[in-house]
Amino acid sequence: MLSEKDWQESVDLIAQNADVIVLTKVPSLRASDTDAMRERLESFGVHCICIDDYAQAYHEALSLAGTGGNVFVFGSLYLAGALRVHVEN
Repeated sequence: MLSEKDWQESVDLIAQNADVIVLTKVPSLRASDTDAMRERLESFGVHCICIDDYAQAYHEALSLAGTGGNVFVFGSLYLAGALRVHVEN
């Protein structure tokens, strides 16, 4: 997520419905602090994995989800756009 967004509210909602969350850096200078997000999520008892490289984070999430699992990408159109290009290649 970008730093000017209210990421706390989004993180609180996601924490209610996730088993594991893979956090990554948004490819933008305005990116939020993933360590602060990890700390907030862990306060809800959610297991978090931080991987700076968004492509590696995506593949780790796919691996963790396994067959029939779900992976949701959210937080920034910058991240979604970069991942879309990665997945299409």
